[in-house]
Amino acid sequence: MQQPPPGSSGEYGSPPQQGHGAGYPPPSPKKKGMSTGMIVLVVFGCLFGGCVMCSVVRSANKKGSTPPTATAESAKTDSSAESAELPAQQKAAGEAKAVNERETVVVSSSQLFNDYHSNEVAADNKYKGKQLLVTGTVASIDKGPFGGLILRLATSNQFMSTMCKMNDSENATMAQLQKGKQVRVLCESAGMMIGTPSLSDCVFK
Repeated sequence: MQQPPPGSSGEYGSPPQQGHGAGYPPPSPKKKGMSTGMIVLVVFGCLFGGCVMCSVVRSANKKGSTPPTATAESAKTDSSAESAELPAQQKAAGEAKAVNERETVVVSSSQLFNDYHSNEVAADNKYKGKQLLVTGTVASIDKGPFGGLILRLATSNQFMSTMCKMNDSENATMAQLQKGKQVRVLCESAGMMIGTPSLSDCVFK
């Protein structure tokens, strides 16, 4: 059987295309790569999308919790306000309590006089620098050389007395006081002065 000549049409198919060689398929067209502009757009798109997601997450977290800095500042402000509003009465009560907790020695005017005349050093160790609640009989009501209030209490010695330097707040009570009356005075400290016990900053109790 005779073959058809090259380039002729026949039952074995259409003639090969010109320019690529007989029997070879035409080459595939070259794929074009992404341009630089497209790459930049893709990168910026990814970055923008990531920023949007971070913002959404942060917004959700803020809605569910209070920032620690704000909480600390709020607590600090509340604490300062409470300290500033502490009533003066509470401070005064605290100071009074501290004074009341000091050791208080209860003694009579005669006993105090006898202790100092028996041994002044031992008496100072026992009484000096402490609160003394002294009981006794009023021997005289005087004013000191510089205008202070002086209350003298009788002792076992009829010629000598215990000297109490009264606080100025006791002026009205001193003005109504009479000799021979029994009194109690709370004094801050004791010492010996010109042969007689001397008490300072005394108030009536």
